[in-house]
Amino acid sequence: MKSILIPVDYSDIAKNAVYYALGFAKQLQADKIILYNAFQPPLPADSMSITTDGNFNTLGLYDVESLTESNKVHLERLKKEICETYNSDIAVETITEFNTLPEGVAAICKSQSIMFIVMGISEADGLVETLIGSNSLDVARHVTTPVIIVPHDATYQPIQQILFTCDYKNITESVPVTLLKNILAATGAHLYVLHVDADAETGEHLKEAAILKNLLRDVAAEYHTIQHNDFKAAVSTFAAQHNIDLIVAIPKKHRFFENLFHHSYTKALAFHSHIPLLLMHEES
Repeated sequence: MKSILIPVDYSDIAKNAVYYALGFAKQLQADKIILYNAFQPPLPADSMSITTDGNFNTLGLYDVESLTESNKVHLERLKKEICETYNSDIAVETITEFNTLPEGVAAICKSQSIMFIVMGISEADGLVETLIGSNSLDVARHVTTPVIIVPHDATYQPIQQILFTCDYKNITESVPVTLLKNILAATGAHLYVLHVDADAETGEHLKEAAILKNLLRDVAAEYHTIQHNDFKAAVSTFAAQHNIDLIVAIPKKHRFFENLFHHSYTKALAFHSHIPLLLMHEES
């Protein structure tokens, strides 16, 4: 069974991601979507004290069972709403548990056949962007399953044009060619490959570009290079000019996962693009 996992927190942003995922699931002919909520009860500062016998008093700390039941009610309410609004044969499953979001998502991806994870993201900048880190990006850091990040104002459109942003470095080791081909085959979309660099194209770039073209030789694709010192602006302009429906990026470990809160092109796209962003891991 082909499933799409959607972590939710009952916000409008999460709900928008659910409706995007439903349209995406239909296009990919997925069998099921899973609405997943991971929670961690708050820990009041005065809720834990030491008794006279030296033991911890945790009375009233939290009631995981009650919180679980409450979340089940919220999830079932969301499930009912989307089933009534979106008439589809796609099955809807709900899961809630006491866990951290990245660990819970990773466990579900291991236990079930998850094709994609779909999550919402709010528009942010500066300090807010750094502090949030974004649950979506945090999940992408901990799992190898592809993650689609849906901007808060994005609505689902059938995916017909896909833009793959590529730095033309270590193509053989980094580009998940099979996954890229699979999503192109499933959607029937046309592929654009875009390389943006502040400096002029080098011989190494041309060599890596030739390797990628060979790997994708059976795919209908267009290759473009733009010399620009503002990656986000260059990608946004190109995407608008070519009616891009989905941007694909590879958040490479040495630039992204090990330096999550440092400046990165992928992060800029995730927080500021109005087009859904698909994060695919490097080839292992």
